[in-house]
Amino acid sequence: MSTGTYDIKSGGYADQKFSLNQGSTMTYSVSSKGGKANIYIADESSFLNFQKNPPNINYLQQDVADPSTTGEFTADTAGTYYLMVSNHGSDPISVTTALKY
Repeated sequence: MSTGTYDIKSGGYADQKFSLNQGSTMTYSVSSKGGKANIYIADESSFLNFQKNPPNINYLQQDVADPSTTGEFTADTAGTYYLMVSNHGSDPISVTTALKY
């Protein structure tokens, strides 16, 4: 289990790194206060490319916490993945995440 609490300014993001074996599933819950949070799950190469060339990201899955959501992601291949939470709104948000894998 991995948890986090983040204050995310407008246009900002936070991320949590996790690793999965092929066919393994990660479940998540995300809660947001102050506005909706956009959630993206990306593999490591897409995440590193995003860091070099924001705001473009090739994500594997997308979700929205408005104000909260739960979901799951199953890995097609073994590897390192990132759950990213971004704030596209004009006001800061406070986000709490919980990942189980």
